[in-house]
Amino acid sequence: MATAPGPGAAVRLEELAWSLPAAVIAVDLQGRIVHWNPAAQSLYGWTTAEVLGRSIRETVLRGVEELADQVRATIHAGQPWDGEFTVRRRDGQAILVHVSNAPIRDAGGVVVGVVGVSLDVTASTREGVERAEALLLAQTSAQRLADRNARLVRVSELLGRALSPEQVVDVVLSQVLDALELDAGGIVLVEDNHLRVLASTGYEPAVVAIYERLTLEADTALTDVLRTRAPILTGTVAELIARYPDTTHSALSQSFAGIPLEVDGRIVGVMALSAVREQAFPREDVDFLLTLGRQCAQALERGRLLGAERAASRRTAFLAAASARLAGSLDDRTTLDAVAELSVPAVGDWVSVHLLDDAGAPQLVTVHHRDPALQEVLEQVFTRYPLAVDGSPGMGQVLSSGRTLRLREFDEAMLATIARDGWHLAALRRLGMGSALGVPLVAHGRLLGMLGVARGDVDGYDDDEAAFIEDLAHRVASAVDNAQRFRQEREMVLTLQRSLLPSRVPQLPGLTMAHRYVPGTAGAAVGGDWYDVIALTGGRVGLVVGDVMGRGAEAAAVMGQLRAAVRACALVEDSPAAVLALVDAAMSSLGQTSLTTCLYAIYDPGVRRLRLASAGHLPPLVVHRDGGAQYVELDPGPPLGVSWERPAEVEVEVPDSAVLLLFTDGLVQGREQPVEAGLLALRNAVAERGDHIDVETLCDELLRVIGRPDDDLALLAVATGRAVIASAGVEHLHLAGHLSEVARARHLAVQTAAELRVDVDDAALLVTELASNALRHGGPGVDLWLRPAEGGGLRAEVVDGYATSLPRVQDPDHDAEGGRGLLLVSALARSWGTDRLSAGKSVWFEIGPVDRV
Repeated sequence: MATAPGPGAAVRLEELAWSLPAAVIAVDLQGRIVHWNPAAQSLYGWTTAEVLGRSIRETVLRGVEELADQVRATIHAGQPWDGEFTVRRRDGQAILVHVSNAPIRDAGGVVVGVVGVSLDVTASTREGVERAEALLLAQTSAQRLADRNARLVRVSELLGRALSPEQVVDVVLSQVLDALELDAGGIVLVEDNHLRVLASTGYEPAVVAIYERLTLEADTALTDVLRTRAPILTGTVAELIARYPDTTHSALSQSFAGIPLEVDGRIVGVMALSAVREQAFPREDVDFLLTLGRQCAQALERGRLLGAERAASRRTAFLAAASARLAGSLDDRTTLDAVAELSVPAVGDWVSVHLLDDAGAPQLVTVHHRDPALQEVLEQVFTRYPLAVDGSPGMGQVLSSGRTLRLREFDEAMLATIARDGWHLAALRRLGMGSALGVPLVAHGRLLGMLGVARGDVDGYDDDEAAFIEDLAHRVASAVDNAQRFRQEREMVLTLQRSLLPSRVPQLPGLTMAHRYVPGTAGAAVGGDWYDVIALTGGRVGLVVGDVMGRGAEAAAVMGQLRAAVRACALVEDSPAAVLALVDAAMSSLGQTSLTTCLYAIYDPGVRRLRLASAGHLPPLVVHRDGGAQYVELDPGPPLGVSWERPAEVEVEVPDSAVLLLFTDGLVQGREQPVEAGLLALRNAVAERGDHIDVETLCDELLRVIGRPDDDLALLAVATGRAVIASAGVEHLHLAGHLSEVARARHLAVQTAAELRVDVDDAALLVTELASNALRHGGPGVDLWLRPAEGGGLRAEVVDGYATSLPRVQDPDHDAEGGRGLLLVSALARSWGTDRLSAGKSVWFEIGPVDRV
């Protein structure tokens, strides 16, 4: 609901009309006199007390009723009336008056009365001219006051409907610029001892940007308004610069007005106004601006209170978003960094998280500041001055006490107590902390670390805010606890995998491999070039080659870690790109900073497909049986330890009986030979090899051609083909897609189980169950692999092309048909499992040998 302008505006209007030299009379639509100033009393002879409430026809318009009717009709039509006529004063004296009447309208534009200005024109011509001018001025002033009053009412109505600060500013600026015919305006608020331009129009962006960075201590017209709470008015640029030599003004501004925005005795900002022309601001303009400024401040304050009411819902939404990020990863550092970034500025100007290490010392995990310019300062503060847990003043008390700590009003005395030296004190001052809150991170009764937040205002965090941040800290602690438990389990698995690393490269079915490592002529015999071969599910094989920058024991140690990391990651990721990304993260978590190139490829001999990704490594060379050779086209990407970006991945078809060459740069690069020339020479050296390439001979010949390398080199040659599968005791059967094919699978299972001294009935039953399920649910194209298991027994694996979901064991009374066969597998097999492949999945089991009497 709209409200009338403040009482100050009405009093000022009354004062102005009262002090005018011309007679000012106002009547309502019934003709009753509602205003009669002293000049009217002097002109017509009646006192104010005698005429207020009486009809104007009984006083001023006696004897001119017909003319009065004409005037009344004109005013009712919304038009002004101007003219001269003779009237009689109270004492009967006849005088000639010039009267200018104008309609009075309410906020909706409806005529509600008449205001008239009268001058005695019976005097001389000179005096008549002067009075005419005074009449015009009085008429203009009266009309302006009426317009301003109506505009203030309109502003009040519009502000009553404004729900946001932007809407408030739009109303105020549009109205004031139109009313005073100004060219530019802006609303500037006070935030944390700084100015913030809420909105502006007409000013150059460069000027606005300068005022965005000002503090209250700056010597400018705007800050002077905020300090003095009084309007600043300058009619010319020269006057503005004379008063404020260091101020930055708009090139489009000649005159300036700065109006304070106050509410409940508190200044919240300033309204800046400018015109491209030089002009003064008369008293009535200043009164209008002050009234408008109060209306603006009240509307902004109302918006602030509405915003406070919505804080609870925003906090709920924030906690939901933070919980989603916390649940999105088991990497606590990445997760905490994301939550800290999300928390600024939602809970403070900066947020930090410390976790306790194994020795109980706090370690900074992440810190985010809303001001990029202060981010580095904050990081240096925490790095140079670790939290003290000995009970000394500061946020470290949270860790020593295990309780929430509130700090407010960081005055010089408190800063001096916390600071450990001069640089520390200066940095704390620059950060501009007004209040802070530290909350312990506790999970299952164990103190994990602390969450710290701070902001610029000195009021401190109230109880609701503290409870909100403690809720956030509880969620963070739970996520950290889960991540630490996961990491501990993962580290134990990695340790076990490292202890089981093979001492030699295995020879796998379907492939013939040869490998070489040759130390360079310079430096120690042990370097960082390496290779590996990893047996994967479904008859696939992982091929690895890499190069750790550097030489000596350190490079060899890093190489060992990388080889173990690749093996471990290859067991949990089916994508070469994902494996390299995981290796990169694992090495970073181990604190390794050595640059390393690595190529990881997965070869599937059943379909002759090669999938590979490179972290800064040279591409492999494919040597065809007909003698041709070509490098695999792929984006090498950055080396490990340089970027967190996931490398690109490609997939190519490998011709039957081809040879894959994986190598390090020592094979193709030397002091006198750039790598491009070396790659060309290598391709030419193998291009004419022809059919039946022997990989051992090929490796020897390549080393003989290049001689003693300048740098270490690693070479892995892999000859593809199917002929060796049978000789390795591996049986393979492709099932075309019909359930009738199950009989073939069962027959092969019985035959192989008998040869491996495995329970024939169990093997036949489980193979039949898995093959049937694969044909029924996996679609056409099912492969069965049977081979000796490590430690004796049979390993069977069924591979199909359906990868939407992995099968799982169902409860015996479950209604679903799928997955029930795994009950038999889990009951009869020594071990079993499922794996997701690049184009499908595999289900495998192992059965131990039967003891025979």
